[in-house]
Parts: sequence; structure tokens; C-alpha cells
Amino acid sequence: MFKDYINMNNQELLAKKTFTLTEEIYDTIKGVSKKNSMKINVLINVLLGQGLRFYNIPIEGETANKGKGIHSDE
Repeated sequence: MFKDYINMNNQELLAKKTFTLTEEIYDTIKGVSKKNSMKINVLINVLLGQGLRFYNIPIEGETANKGKGIHSDE
């Protein structure tokens, strides 16, 4: 996950988009981002991307060569 985090171009995440999280999920993600000195928007993007790939849901605009599979050792 950290490799995906550091490879993410933060400039791609500047547009404001709104969605809602439960307080528990938000607090958990916020805690992880602070503990690991990660920007919360990049962390959420990586977590969502990994979840979509895990369930084989295509990410719009992502090519087969660009996407990374989920491995148990990551």
C-alpha cells in the first residue's frame, strides 16, 4: 500500500469531490494518515483503488498495464 501511496500524483487529487464516510471509518483513516504521515486524500484514494481492484471492478481510464494487482504480501 505504501508503494501505491508514494507513487500517487497528489496533483491529480486537487479537484474537490464530496462523499460521506461514517465517523468510525473517517476516524480510522485519519488516525492511519497521521500515524504514517500520509495525506488523507491520497490514502483514501489508494484504499479505494485497492478495494476496487480486489473486487475486479474496473477503474475508469486505467489501462491494464497501468493497474497493479493486489498481492497478499503488499
